[in-house]
Amino acid sequence: MNGFNQLLAPVVVFLFALFFYYTGTLGKCWYRRYVFPALFALLALLYAENKLAVLLLLAAALLAFFGFKGLGRQKMEVETQEEKKEGEEK
Repeated sequence: MNGFNQLLAPVVVFLFALFFYYTGTLGKCWYRRYVFPALFALLALLYAENKLAVLLLLAAALLAFFGFKGLGRQKMEVETQEEKKEGEEK
């Protein structure tokens, strides 16, 4: 059982990273911002006996939540404006 406990955190991190990658392939994914904060909160539960680790992981969750501004938001806005211009020209 000890081997399973050592692999639990890396497996959880991998699954969340895989889900984060998948949400990156979606066009309009409003919940992508919540993936890594949820990961850090879940990891805080795994380290519940270590109060310092819990505080650091919860702080990381807050930073990830408020720091995520979306990837390529400006690029998407430019593409939307270009599509509108092309629609008006036709």
